[in-house]
Amino acid sequence: MCRSARADRAGRIAAALLLLLASAGCANRTAPIAERFAPTPPFDVAAFFSGRTTGEGVLDIALRDPEPVRVEGRGQLLVDGTLVLEQVVARGDRPLDRRRWRIRQVAPDRWRGYLSDATDLVDAQVTGNRLTIRYPMRGGLIATQHLHLQPDGRTALNRMTITKLGIAVGTLEETIRKVD
Repeated sequence: MCRSARADRAGRIAAALLLLLASAGCANRTAPIAERFAPTPPFDVAAFFSGRTTGEGVLDIALRDPEPVRVEGRGQLLVDGTLVLEQVVARGDRPLDRRRWRIRQVAPDRWRGYLSDATDLVDAQVTGNRLTIRYPMRGGLIATQHLHLQPDGRTALNRMTITKLGIAVGTLEETIRKVD
């Protein structure tokens, strides 16, 4: 094997190890939101996200300092059953980001649709008070969100994990509240 091929291979191995170490550090820096699965209250996606919602949390990406996240959302259920959710996302000192969801119920506990941040379809599944959302993102990243509706029916705890090649590279711990 020539010297440049060995150096390239060593570089790839070092990058993989660094990613593994970084993901381990990322997973331990934040206290996880307790997984609180319960059969009730059932997570009614359309009811929860119609109207105004706010979210506050912390995004922790490998090799970066954790940063606060604030999300303002406004959702509307269209006549055809499509839920459109417009969100304005503030991350640390970055400029505001706008995100748009268009999802539709395709089975009693299943939703599918599009998200402006996703590179393919968004898939969502409701099980009791838990809503699990999964979608691919740019750069080969996969986002998986677990939202647990709390007993008040107006608060959801969101834990999002971002993975690359099956390794966690980021987490978001967020509390989402229905405003109206």
